[in-house]
Amino acid sequence: MATIRKRDGKFQAQVRRDGVFKSATFFKKSDAEIWARQVETAMCTGRVKPFVYSPRCLGEIIERYLDEVTPTKRGRVIEALVLRAMLREPFTQVPSSALGPRHFAQYGFQWWITNLDVIDKKLYAVRSTGNPEAMLGGRKITTAYYWADCSVDVVE
Repeated sequence: MATIRKRDGKFQAQVRRDGVFKSATFFKKSDAEIWARQVETAMCTGRVKPFVYSPRCLGEIIERYLDEVTPTKRGRVIEALVLRAMLREPFTQVPSSALGPRHFAQYGFQWWITNLDVIDKKLYAVRSTGNPEAMLGGRKITTAYYWADCSVDVVE
């Protein structure tokens, strides 16, 4: 059965049947009613099937996101670089059923170890200004690296 409602000066038609959901927005109520009848007929005759997306691995989800969502964003160039770099990681090819928190934790730990020299350089740059607390809004820095949780202490 179709539902037609007025929303923001337009008419939104929704059709739900047997796990299939379709919706569209129209300027005229008559157009919404015609569309709803056509979709209901298609659903009754079996021409419309429910959309089922079951990716095999995280890599497929990232690739689809790269194709469909990233191009619409303002920061698409950087985001695409980051996501393509992530696709090179082995955990993105692990089957979805086996993927767990440990895979992401291992990825985060490897990123931390790889970028530790960059973090050290940034901390050195802040300390070498002579007044690091001013650069950090009054916060003091300690450089104790905790390998268990991979964090840098910033003392308030």
